Amino acid sequence: MSEAGASPELDQPEKELWELALATAENLGFHFSSSTASRVRDIVIQGVQGLRSTRSVEDASKLAEARTNLEKLVREMAREATENKEKRRSEALRKGEFISDIELRTLHDFNLDAALAKFCPGLWPFC
Repeated sequence: MSEAGASPELDQPEKELWELALATAENLGFHFSSSTASRVRDIVIQGVQGLRSTRSVEDASKLAEARTNLEKLVREMAREATENKEKRRSEALRKGEFISDIELRTLHDFNLDAALAKFCPGLWPFC
């Protein structure tokens, strides 16, 4: 398994969407935790399965919509992480713990859960 949970067994368009999710996070200065990477990858796979079941995978406009919605999901995860950065830092300091900038730039399951709660249902084809 390569960086951030990527896997060589992904087919197109799963691979394209997975790489888009990774690139979107990276462009925003974030990366996925390993468990979150696995969950996002599963969401991508399930979304593409939905596209295939409705034969939308061949429709360029439907694939473009899926790309846009995946970017929207990752951007919301990053927004949520940024919004809660100081809260997490303060909580760690209160407990006498240190939280690194790298940790604060990691997208976690709770960021994914918050983004899904905001957009689902309705973030086609991912929920």
